[in-house]
Amino acid sequence: MPEPAVPSLGRIVHYVLPSGDNKGGHRAAMITGLDGDAVNLTVYADQPNDRPEGIGDSYSFRAVSVPFDESARFGSWHWPERVKAGGK
Repeated sequence: MPEPAVPSLGRIVHYVLPSGDNKGGHRAAMITGLDGDAVNLTVYADQPNDRPEGIGDSYSFRAVSVPFDESARFGSWHWPERVKAGGK
C-alpha cells in the first residue's frame, strides 16, 4: 500500500468554496505555505463569483490556514479526485 501524500509547497490541490453562488464547488489551488496541520493556498477561480467579496477583479485569491478534509467540507482542501481515461 502506498504511503499517503504529504502536503508540500507547489502541490496542486482542490479547495472547496465556503460561500457565494458556487458554494461547495471545487477549485484548483496551489499550496503556498504550510501552517501546522493546515495549509495556505492560492486559489484559482473559474468565474468572478467564485471570489470572496472585496477581492476585486482578480481570478485568484489567497486562503489561509485551510484544513484538510477528505469529505470536502466547505472551506477545506483535499487531493484531486482520480479521473479515469476518457474523463469519466
